[in-house]
Amino acid sequence: MLGWLNGYVRETRDQIEKEKAKPGITAYWPKSVDIPQIEDFLPFIEEDEPKEPFKSKHKRKLFYTEISDAGYYVKKFSYRYSTRLFAPVRGLFFFPSVAHHLLAKMIFLNKIGVRTVQPALVLERRYRGVKVESLLVTEELKAPHLNEYLNEVKTSEGVRKVVENLVKTVSLMHNNRVHHGDLKNFDNFMVDPETSKIYLLDLDERKTKWLPWWRWHDRKVLYRTLSKRLNNKEFEEADKLLDTLFDKYFC
Repeated sequence: MLGWLNGYVRETRDQIEKEKAKPGITAYWPKSVDIPQIEDFLPFIEEDEPKEPFKSKHKRKLFYTEISDAGYYVKKFSYRYSTRLFAPVRGLFFFPSVAHHLLAKMIFLNKIGVRTVQPALVLERRYRGVKVESLLVTEELKAPHLNEYLNEVKTSEGVRKVVENLVKTVSLMHNNRVHHGDLKNFDNFMVDPETSKIYLLDLDERKTKWLPWWRWHDRKVLYRTLSKRLNNKEFEEADKLLDTLFDKYFC
Protein backbone atom coordinates (compact mmCIF):
# COMPACT_ATOMS: atom_id res chain seq x y z
CA MET A 1 0.00 0.00 0.00
CA LEU A 2 2.83 2.38 0.77
CA GLY A 3 4.25 1.99 -2.70
CA TRP A 4 7.82 1.39 -3.74
CA LEU A 5 8.51 5.13 -4.06
CA ASN A 6 8.09 5.83 -0.32
CA GLY A 7 11.41 4.40 0.80
CA TYR A 8 11.91 6.89 3.60
CA VAL A 9 8.48 6.05 5.04
CA ARG A 10 9.52 2.41 5.43
CA GLU A 11 12.97 3.44 6.71
CA THR A 12 11.49 5.54 9.53
CA ARG A 13 8.45 3.46 10.52
CA ASP A 14 10.08 2.14 13.72
CA GLN A 15 11.25 5.62 14.72
CA ILE A 16 7.75 7.10 15.05
CA GLU A 17 5.47 6.73 18.06
CA LYS A 18 1.69 6.67 17.70
CA GLU A 19 -1.38 7.05 19.91
CA LYS A 20 -5.03 8.05 19.71
CA ALA A 21 -5.35 11.69 20.74
CA LYS A 22 -9.17 11.79 20.48
CA PRO A 23 -11.79 9.75 18.62
CA GLY A 24 -10.93 10.13 14.93
CA ILE A 25 -7.62 11.93 15.63
CA THR A 26 -4.29 10.10 15.74
CA ALA A 27 -1.01 11.61 16.98
CA TYR A 28 2.46 10.69 15.69
CA TRP A 29 5.84 11.98 16.84
CA PRO A 30 9.55 11.05 16.54
CA LYS A 31 10.83 8.76 19.29
CA SER A 32 13.96 10.91 19.49
CA VAL A 33 12.15 14.01 20.85
CA ASP A 34 10.07 14.81 23.90
CA ILE A 35 6.48 14.99 22.75
CA PRO A 36 4.81 18.37 23.34
CA GLN A 37 1.36 18.53 24.91
CA ILE A 38 -0.96 17.11 22.26
CA GLU A 39 -3.95 18.94 23.72
CA ASP A 40 -2.37 22.32 22.93
CA PHE A 41 -2.43 21.57 19.18
CA LEU A 42 -5.84 19.90 18.90
CA PRO A 43 -7.67 23.22 18.21
CA PHE A 44 -5.64 23.64 15.01
CA ILE A 45 -7.02 20.44 13.51
CA GLU A 46 -10.58 20.69 14.82
CA GLU A 47 -13.32 22.83 13.32
CA ASP A 48 -12.62 26.04 15.24
CA GLU A 49 -9.04 27.16 14.65
CA PRO A 50 -7.59 29.31 17.45
CA LYS A 51 -6.15 32.06 15.22
CA GLU A 52 -5.86 33.35 11.68
CA PRO A 53 -3.06 31.80 9.63
CA PHE A 54 -0.24 34.07 8.50
CA LYS A 55 0.04 32.05 5.29
CA SER A 56 -2.72 30.25 3.39
CA LYS A 57 -2.48 28.67 -0.05
CA HIS A 58 -3.92 25.67 -1.91
CA LYS A 59 -5.91 24.29 1.04
CA ARG A 60 -2.87 24.65 3.30
CA LYS A 61 -2.55 26.94 6.27
CA LEU A 62 0.51 27.92 8.28
CA PHE A 63 0.29 29.09 11.89
CA TYR A 64 2.78 30.18 14.54
CA THR A 65 2.17 29.54 18.22
CA GLU A 66 4.06 29.68 21.51
CA ILE A 67 3.54 27.00 24.13
CA SER A 68 5.45 26.93 27.42
CA ASP A 69 7.85 29.61 26.14
CA ALA A 70 8.70 27.51 23.06
CA GLY A 71 7.81 28.53 19.49
CA TYR A 72 6.20 26.16 17.00
CA TYR A 73 5.15 26.34 13.36
CA VAL A 74 1.93 24.49 12.58
CA LYS A 75 1.23 23.50 8.97
CA LYS A 76 -2.27 22.25 8.22
CA PHE A 77 -3.33 20.29 5.14
CA SER A 78 -7.05 20.08 4.38
CA TYR A 79 -8.63 17.39 2.20
CA ARG A 80 -12.29 18.30 2.69
CA TYR A 81 -12.38 21.35 0.45
CA SER A 82 -10.25 20.08 -2.39
CA THR A 83 -11.77 20.83 -5.79
CA ARG A 84 -10.37 17.63 -7.23
CA LEU A 85 -13.10 15.18 -8.10
CA PHE A 86 -11.63 12.17 -6.34
CA ALA A 87 -10.31 13.89 -3.19
CA PRO A 88 -12.29 11.60 -0.82
CA VAL A 89 -10.95 8.53 -2.62
CA ARG A 90 -7.38 9.81 -2.29
CA GLY A 91 -8.00 10.50 1.39
CA LEU A 92 -9.27 6.95 1.92
CA PHE A 93 -6.72 4.86 0.06
CA PHE A 94 -3.45 6.78 0.08
CA PHE A 95 -1.32 6.37 3.18
CA PRO A 96 0.43 8.16 4.75
CA SER A 97 -1.16 11.59 5.03
CA VAL A 98 0.83 14.57 3.77
CA ALA A 99 1.90 15.55 7.30
CA HIS A 100 2.92 11.99 8.19
CA HIS A 101 4.74 11.73 4.88
CA LEU A 102 6.72 14.92 5.66
CA LEU A 103 7.49 13.73 9.19
CA ALA A 104 9.00 10.53 7.79
CA LYS A 105 10.94 12.50 5.19
CA MET A 106 12.39 14.85 7.84
CA ILE A 107 13.48 11.95 10.05
CA PHE A 108 15.07 10.21 7.06
CA LEU A 109 16.88 13.36 5.91
CA ASN A 110 18.34 13.97 9.38
CA LYS A 111 19.48 10.35 9.44
CA ILE A 112 21.47 10.77 6.21
CA GLY A 113 22.99 14.09 7.30
CA VAL A 114 20.61 16.66 5.78
CA ARG A 115 19.48 19.10 8.47
CA THR A 116 15.84 20.12 8.74
CA VAL A 117 13.79 22.06 11.26
CA GLN A 118 12.99 19.71 14.13
CA PRO A 119 9.64 17.91 13.64
CA ALA A 120 7.68 17.67 16.90
CA LEU A 121 4.23 16.24 16.20
CA VAL A 122 1.78 15.11 13.53
CA LEU A 123 -1.99 14.98 13.99
CA GLU A 124 -4.21 13.20 11.49
CA ARG A 125 -8.00 13.42 11.55
CA ARG A 126 -10.28 10.97 9.77
CA TYR A 127 -14.04 10.77 9.37
CA ARG A 128 -15.33 7.24 8.74
CA GLY A 129 -11.90 6.23 7.49
CA VAL A 130 -11.45 9.13 5.07
CA LYS A 131 -8.69 11.63 5.82
CA VAL A 132 -10.07 15.07 6.57
CA GLU A 133 -7.05 17.04 7.80
CA SER A 134 -3.47 16.43 8.78
CA LEU A 135 -1.20 18.69 10.81
CA LEU A 136 2.60 18.97 10.96
CA VAL A 137 4.15 20.73 13.97
CA THR A 138 7.81 21.78 13.85
CA GLU A 139 9.93 23.59 16.39
CA GLU A 140 10.90 27.19 15.69
CA LEU A 141 14.43 27.67 14.34
CA LYS A 142 15.83 31.09 15.15
CA ALA A 143 18.09 31.61 12.16
CA PRO A 144 18.03 33.82 9.04
CA HIS A 145 16.60 32.66 5.72
CA LEU A 146 19.14 31.99 2.99
CA ASN A 147 18.16 35.11 1.03
CA GLU A 148 18.51 37.25 4.14
CA TYR A 149 21.87 35.69 4.99
CA LEU A 150 23.25 36.30 1.49
CA ASN A 151 22.20 39.94 1.76
CA GLU A 152 24.02 40.37 5.06
CA VAL A 153 27.21 38.32 4.59
CA LYS A 154 30.13 40.59 3.73
CA THR A 155 33.09 38.34 2.96
CA SER A 156 33.69 36.26 -0.15
CA GLU A 157 34.69 33.32 2.06
CA GLY A 158 31.34 33.50 3.85
CA VAL A 159 29.49 33.38 0.52
CA ARG A 160 31.59 30.47 -0.72
CA LYS A 161 31.00 28.48 2.45
CA VAL A 162 27.21 28.79 2.49
CA VAL A 163 26.91 28.17 -1.27
CA GLU A 164 29.01 25.00 -0.95
CA ASN A 165 26.87 23.80 1.95
CA LEU A 166 23.72 24.39 -0.12
CA VAL A 167 25.03 22.48 -3.15
CA LYS A 168 26.27 19.69 -0.88
CA THR A 169 22.88 19.47 0.85
CA VAL A 170 20.91 19.19 -2.41
CA SER A 171 23.40 16.66 -3.78
CA LEU A 172 23.07 14.53 -0.64
CA MET A 173 19.28 14.56 -1.00
CA HIS A 174 19.52 13.45 -4.62
CA ASN A 175 22.02 10.71 -3.84
CA ASN A 176 19.36 9.31 -1.52
CA ARG A 177 16.55 9.73 -4.07
CA VAL A 178 14.80 12.63 -2.34
CA HIS A 179 13.47 15.39 -4.57
CA HIS A 180 12.94 18.83 -3.00
CA GLY A 181 10.73 20.38 -5.68
CA ASP A 182 11.16 24.12 -4.98
CA LEU A 183 14.80 25.12 -5.43
CA LYS A 184 13.88 28.47 -6.98
CA ASN A 185 12.74 29.78 -3.59
CA PHE A 186 15.60 30.31 -1.14
CA ASP A 187 13.09 31.11 1.61
CA ASN A 188 12.78 27.33 1.99
CA PHE A 189 16.29 27.24 3.46
CA MET A 190 17.74 28.71 6.65
CA VAL A 191 21.38 29.26 7.64
CA ASP A 192 23.13 28.89 10.98
CA PRO A 193 25.11 32.18 11.04
CA GLU A 194 27.89 30.67 13.18
CA THR A 195 28.59 27.58 11.08
CA SER A 196 26.96 28.49 7.70
CA LYS A 197 25.18 25.13 7.80
CA ILE A 198 21.97 24.80 5.79
CA TYR A 199 18.61 23.80 7.29
CA LEU A 200 15.54 22.85 5.26
CA LEU A 201 12.53 24.83 6.41
CA ASP A 202 9.82 23.71 4.01
CA LEU A 203 9.72 20.44 2.08
CA ASP A 204 7.83 19.36 -0.97
CA GLU A 205 5.23 16.77 -0.01
CA ARG A 206 5.50 14.91 -3.29
CA LYS A 207 6.96 11.43 -3.43
CA THR A 208 10.57 10.47 -3.90
CA LYS A 209 11.70 10.82 -7.51
CA TRP A 210 13.64 7.85 -8.85
CA LEU A 211 13.95 9.05 -12.41
CA PRO A 212 17.37 10.52 -13.35
CA TRP A 213 15.59 13.37 -15.16
CA TRP A 214 14.63 14.97 -11.84
CA ARG A 215 18.26 15.00 -10.71
CA TRP A 216 19.31 16.72 -13.93
CA HIS A 217 16.39 19.16 -13.77
CA ASP A 218 17.03 20.21 -10.15
CA ARG A 219 20.73 20.63 -10.79
CA LYS A 220 19.90 22.97 -13.67
CA VAL A 221 17.37 24.97 -11.61
CA LEU A 222 19.71 25.29 -8.62
CA TYR A 223 22.64 26.34 -10.81
CA ARG A 224 20.58 28.97 -12.62
CA THR A 225 19.11 30.36 -9.37
CA LEU A 226 22.49 30.54 -7.62
CA SER A 227 24.18 32.09 -10.66
CA LYS A 228 21.55 34.83 -10.88
CA ARG A 229 21.67 35.44 -7.13
CA LEU A 230 25.46 35.68 -6.89
CA ASN A 231 25.84 37.81 -10.00
CA ASN A 232 23.24 40.22 -8.63
CA LYS A 233 25.41 40.40 -5.51
CA GLU A 234 28.36 41.19 -7.82
CA PHE A 235 30.22 38.20 -6.44
CA GLU A 236 33.47 37.75 -8.35
CA GLU A 237 33.90 34.54 -10.36
CA ALA A 238 30.43 33.27 -9.40
CA ASP A 239 30.07 30.95 -12.39
CA LYS A 240 33.58 29.56 -11.92
CA LEU A 241 32.78 28.75 -8.28
CA LEU A 242 29.51 27.07 -9.23
CA ASP A 243 31.14 25.02 -11.98
CA THR A 244 33.70 23.76 -9.47
CA LEU A 245 31.11 22.89 -6.81
CA PHE A 246 28.65 21.20 -9.18
CA ASP A 247 31.42 19.10 -10.77
CA LYS A 248 32.50 18.09 -7.25
CA TYR A 249 29.11 17.15 -5.78
CA PHE A 250 26.99 16.29 -8.84
CA CYS A 251 29.36 13.90 -10.52
